[in-house]
Amino acid sequence: MWHQSDGHREVLSWHPGDPALGGAYLSGLDHTWRGGQDAFHDANYDRWIPAKGDLSMAYYQRRDLAFHYSLADAFTVCDAYHCGFIGNTDPNRYYMWTGWTGNDGKAGGPVLYNDELGYDWMTYPERLEKAGVSWKVYQDEGTGLDAAGYWGWTDDAFIGNYGDTSLLYFNNYRNAQPGDPLYEKAHAVAPRPATARTTSSSSART
Repeated sequence: MWHQSDGHREVLSWHPGDPALGGAYLSGLDHTWRGGQDAFHDANYDRWIPAKGDLSMAYYQRRDLAFHYSLADAFTVCDAYHCGFIGNTDPNRYYMWTGWTGNDGKAGGPVLYNDELGYDWMTYPERLEKAGVSWKVYQDEGTGLDAAGYWGWTDDAFIGNYGDTSLLYFNNYRNAQPGDPLYEKAHAVAPRPATARTTSSSSART
């Protein structure tokens, strides 16, 4: 698995050499059902480079993402988290937030693609809330955590939640109002300093 061929050469795991890697933008890989199945290749896992490109073998080090590493050290409990669904992004987020993708065909499922239509099965945070266990989502709001703001999705790579607070694709969260725990804990945002937004936009243009 660590020797992936592109048809002409083997590509091993590699660390990008940019000294300021933590601030570099590395484009996302293919996350589609077709791309995932091509890389999987009947359980041979030997077509990652043709399906997803050389970046699929790249990795970060602690010095690249010091803040994120320290955050993971303090809070991560899913440190062996793997893809639950060899396919699109959203179904994998539903596995993470709920344990499945609505596989019984009820409540809007099963979800196989990034449809984001609005779903009604139970999520883990709702179970935590009922059990009296504290939880909260931390995110940037982008242009708005509602339908008009595409639930935090934006083409600007420096703001928003990339559309991956998938709780916002469930109707209980979409319909929640201020004062409701689902609203207060899943729609909450951290203030973004104006100087940070200006700096990010300037950096994106250079």
